Amino acid sequence: MMKKLPALGMRIIKTAIAVGICTTTFTFLDRENATLAAIASIIALQNTIETSFKSGGNRIISTILGGIWAIGFMYIGHLLPSLLFRSLIVPIGICIIIYVCAAIDKKELITISCVVFLSITLNYTETANSLMYAINRIIDTAYGVIVSIVINVLIKSPEKKEEEKAEVNKKD
Repeated sequence: MMKKLPALGMRIIKTAIAVGICTTTFTFLDRENATLAAIASIIALQNTIETSFKSGGNRIISTILGGIWAIGFMYIGHLLPSLLFRSLIVPIGICIIIYVCAAIDKKELITISCVVFLSITLNYTETANSLMYAINRIIDTAYGVIVSIVINVLIKSPEKKEEEKAEVNKKD
């Protein structure tokens, strides 16, 4: 006997809508790549609006933190041979990011901050390009987070609609 598959839930539908909005907007704006906006929208769209705000905020802060560290390290990197930069300086940057996040009790920022740091320091050779890349990634991430939060606010699950109706009826 086959096991019954679960129903297609609202979070799945809302996530797909958010990703679709991100990719469509980027296509119409002729923007380079919607990947990071779409990823941010997936991460930010949580079960509740409150957790979406928290997750989305952490995603934006992590991107900013990783981007700032990467830009600073890129300036150092231009003064050193590539092998030395990649084998010694980049790992030191990772240590600093992890240490700072742990020291300020924001361990939830570590992973994304390190990923952003690596994506900039290991992929871009010109400091000017790394600066623009970091700025664009922050914008893309913020856009994906905002889309998810708006979708989560506008499209309510059937249970949430019933809760709101019950609240209104209580007040009457």
